[in-house]
Amino acid sequence: MLVDQTFAGLRQREQPVHGDKHALQKLRRDAVEEGVGPDGLERALRWYTRLATNPGMWRGATRAGGWGAKLIARQGWIKSLPGRGSAWTEHRDLPAPDARPFHARWNERHGS
Repeated sequence: MLVDQTFAGLRQREQPVHGDKHALQKLRRDAVEEGVGPDGLERALRWYTRLATNPGMWRGATRAGGWGAKLIARQGWIKSLPGRGSAWTEHRDLPAPDARPFHARWNERHGS
């Protein structure tokens, strides 16, 4: 998904590339050198790294995400998201994630 978002701006500037792996790699390399990409991508990846490397923060974030999903989901679907997510949900619905953290569901299934 990140690749699609990064290439979205490039496709508007460059000629479309139809499956040429090397051309796509060159476009990506050029984009990185120029600093072209979605706003906030670097900041989001830093936050993700912080969460992913800290189990306590990860558990808290997944609990908060499940709680937030329960607030905005209707009948198992998220039909609109706030902020930048609104562009995504303008044309599609998202299945609501399970409100229980992954580890809780794993323990239920595998008895650990």
